[in-house]
Amino acid sequence: MYCKCYTSAICGINGILVSVEVDIRNGLPCFQMVGGVACEVQEAKDRIRIALENSGYILPPKHITVNMSPADIKKEGTAFDLPIAAALLAAFGYIPEKNLDKYLLLGELSLDGRVKKTGNILPSVFVAKEKGLKIICPSEDLKETGWSDSVPVCGIDDVEELADILSDFGDHKEFSPISELNPYVDEEDDIDPFEGIYGNEKAKRGVILAAAGGHNIFMSGNGTDEKKKMAEAWVKLLPKLEKEEKTELLKMDSVMGEKISEPVKRRSFAINGSNLFGDYDLCKAHKGVLMIEEGELLKTGMITRIKEVYDNKNIKVKISDYTKQLPCSFDMAVGGRLCPCGNYPDKDNCNCTLKQVNKCISELNPFFKKEPAIWIHIYEPEFSCFLSENKEGKDAKLKIINARNKQYLRYGDKKTNGDLTDREISKYCVLNEETARKLNELLPEDFKISDYFKMLRVARTIADLDDLEEITFSCLKEAFSFTARGNNV
Repeated sequence: MYCKCYTSAICGINGILVSVEVDIRNGLPCFQMVGGVACEVQEAKDRIRIALENSGYILPPKHITVNMSPADIKKEGTAFDLPIAAALLAAFGYIPEKNLDKYLLLGELSLDGRVKKTGNILPSVFVAKEKGLKIICPSEDLKETGWSDSVPVCGIDDVEELADILSDFGDHKEFSPISELNPYVDEEDDIDPFEGIYGNEKAKRGVILAAAGGHNIFMSGNGTDEKKKMAEAWVKLLPKLEKEEKTELLKMDSVMGEKISEPVKRRSFAINGSNLFGDYDLCKAHKGVLMIEEGELLKTGMITRIKEVYDNKNIKVKISDYTKQLPCSFDMAVGGRLCPCGNYPDKDNCNCTLKQVNKCISELNPFFKKEPAIWIHIYEPEFSCFLSENKEGKDAKLKIINARNKQYLRYGDKKTNGDLTDREISKYCVLNEETARKLNELLPEDFKISDYFKMLRVARTIADLDDLEEITFSCLKEAFSFTARGNNV
C-alpha cells in the first residue's frame, strides 16, 4: 500500500514542491516520518491519527512510513498535516488515489478533524501555478491571502470535506481563483515626484541623480520634514517594479504574515535616530529607499546591523518560531547635522566655528561617510519658493528610465553606475586627455581616492542623463559639486 500527494515547503520566500509519500506494510506497528522534517512535523503523526479517528477514519495498526521529498529541504511548520492525512486516507483505501496528483494540499489539523489556517501560502500559490495544480487549503487562509494569481483554490473546514473532494463527491465545493485585487497594477504616471517640495533645487537634482544611477545620499541641514519628503520623492522617481520584483515583494509580505491589500509598489521606510527598529522594519525598504533620520543619533549597534544587511543584501528574520533568510536590498538616504546649528555648509546661515564643524563630522559613523556618493544640503524654504514654478520634476522620470536602460544594456544584470567596482570604473569611465587635465586642476591636492571613484560614478550618471557617450568636464564639475568636498565638508 503506497500513495503519494503534493504539498509545498517554504525556503526563504520561495515555495518548493514537496512529495509526501506514504508506505504501509505489515509488521511491528509504528508511524515514522523521514525526509528532513522538523520537530513540529514529527509531532504531527499523533495529531493526524487522532484527527482522522475523530472524523470516522480508523487507521489499522500497521508499519507506516511517511517520506517527504526532497529530503535536503527542511520541512518546518504545521501545513504538512493535511497532505499527510490525505495520503494516509488513500493508502488505507478510504479515498481513491487517482485524484491526489491534481492538488497541492496545505493545512494544519486539530484533534477533532477541523482544518486550521497556516498562513504564508502565497509562495505555494506560485508553485501550484508552475506545476499546474489546484490548491486545497484552510478556508481561513483564503481570507488572509486575498489573491491567488489565477490558480484555482478551494477552502475547506474539516477532514470530511477533504475526503469528499478527493472522492469526487465535492462538486459543491467551488475551485476558483481569489481575485479581490490585482497586485500587479501599475501606479499612476502623471504624479509629480516633487509635488509639495519647494526650493531646494540642487537637492532635487541630487535626488534625480541618485534615482538614475543607484547612488546613496547624505542629506545635511535642519529641514527634517523636507528630508523625508525628498526621500519619498526619490522612491517615486525610481523606475516601476517589474513583475518578477513585485512577485518577490508579494512573497515577502506573505511570509511575514501581511495580507495583500493594495497593488505592489516601491516603498520607503524611515528610521528615526532616537527610536528602536527591528529586522522586520528593514524589510519594508526592500526594493526602495531606507531613510535614516538624524543619523548622528543612531546607536553603533543599529548602524552595524544596517551595514550588515546592506552589504549582504539579505536579512535573517525570526517569524514565529522560525528564522527565515529574506532578500533585502535598498538605497540609503542618510540625514544628519554637520554642525551644532545644523546649517553647515550654508555659510550664510551658519555661525559655527570650524572646530565645531570638524568635531560633528568626525563623530559621524564611518559607514555614513563612506557609502553616500551624493551629498546635498536641504533647508526650510522661504515663502517666495512657494510662488515659483517647480520645474525639476517634469520629465525627470522618463530621463531616469532612459539612463537606467543605458546602464542595464552597458553592464547587464540590472547593474547601475552606483554598483560599479573601482576596476570597472577604469573600463567604463575613461576620460580623454583634455578632460583629465582639467579635472586635475579642479580637484584639491588632498582629494581622497575613494571620493574620486564616487565622483566618477556620479559623473557617468550625469552623462547618461544627458545622453552623452563620454564623460565631459562639465559632468565631472557637477559631480564634484555633489561630493563631500564639493559641498565644503
